[in-house]
Amino acid sequence: MNAATIALGIALLGAAGNSQSSVDIAKGIAAGQARLLKAPGGLGIEYDIRVEQAANGPIAFQNAKGAIRIKWPKLYSRFETTFRSGRRTVREATYDFEKKHSVALNSKRSAVISPFRSAWTANYLYPLRLCYFQQADQYYFEGAQEKSDVWLPAAIERNPYEVRQTDAIDGAACQLLERPGIDSLWIAPGFGYMVLKREITFGAGQPLRERTTNRQFRQVVPGGWLPATQQQEHFDLKSGRATHTFHVEIQNITVGSVSDESLVVVIPDGVQEIHDQFRNVMARNPRGDRPFTSALAESRLELTGQRVAIWRSVRNWSIVAALLGVVVIVLARRQARQRAA
Repeated sequence: MNAATIALGIALLGAAGNSQSSVDIAKGIAAGQARLLKAPGGLGIEYDIRVEQAANGPIAFQNAKGAIRIKWPKLYSRFETTFRSGRRTVREATYDFEKKHSVALNSKRSAVISPFRSAWTANYLYPLRLCYFQQADQYYFEGAQEKSDVWLPAAIERNPYEVRQTDAIDGAACQLLERPGIDSLWIAPGFGYMVLKREITFGAGQPLRERTTNRQFRQVVPGGWLPATQQQEHFDLKSGRATHTFHVEIQNITVGSVSDESLVVVIPDGVQEIHDQFRNVMARNPRGDRPFTSALAESRLELTGQRVAIWRSVRNWSIVAALLGVVVIVLARRQARQRAA
């Protein structure tokens, strides 16, 4: 973090006021997230991630590359790695925050279309997850109250945080919020209310569970900042030792040039299976058999948003037809009783 960036952060903090309430800070966090996620023309992030752990550590990969593209309300994620088993994997997924459906592709082996959010569009948002964006929660719904004690700003809105003091991390001015014995947050108003550091315990009076540090912030949109480097350490409850550490480096950030085409997961002809969770149908074998060909065609319609509308239309008309059928049966029985009388 260079001197000019630090000076700018300190100046912006001074303009915002040296002491803010937790309510004001929560609002600032939400506004800072919105500036990034709803940037005109979209936001693109490319990153590398390295996992530091013992040979038998809990994370199944060591190095990976990822990409995030957001053009609200659409989100695209890509994650490429070699797992411990030796399998090379590329996972792509999209999610629409308004339509609430996903398309996911696993290395041309399998594809899933679903009426809910794919976990890949949440779990692989490492740069946003380490800044605790609540939109990185798989169960986040815009407009609904976020029920989380981790994601921000929901955790601050739901719990009694105390604004302890004005503090500094790496020379950058920030404010310390605490839930004593549970959570400590160092928030930088001058950097779009981003998290500079956070420490979360296993519970009141319990040892440290995780420590996250974000550094080298840059302003990517007016009032919207992102770090260049991130580190998140995880600790064992009994021993207190670090079990694994994520090291994230953001390699490239683009703003305003995210195309609609780059937000689409293309399901190729050679995919081995498709799981259509709208209808709970699984189709296997890419040899042109009718069920698979039909599923592939419908999944491609799903990519354009047409299939959902078609299915809902068919479903609605089916309901109407069923109700009309019931009415016809009731009237026919009534007429039959009247004739019998």
